[in-house]
Amino acid sequence: MALIKNTNELNDHITFIKIESVNGPDPSDETETELFSCWVKIKIRAQNIKDYKGTTFEDTMEL
Repeated sequence: MALIKNTNELNDHITFIKIESVNGPDPSDETETELFSCWVKIKIRAQNIKDYKGTTFEDTMEL
């Protein structure tokens, strides 16, 4: 099963970086190195109330 059906679905650009501290007089100095960059499809799934069935959240709902 394909995760994407069309390349138009790749609508977000992400970059993976590596943060390293620099040995110097200021210990808070950091350098960022780009490791990889690509286009992705980010699917956000909203949670529904039914996902909480049988949890302590169920007892706290107000109708």
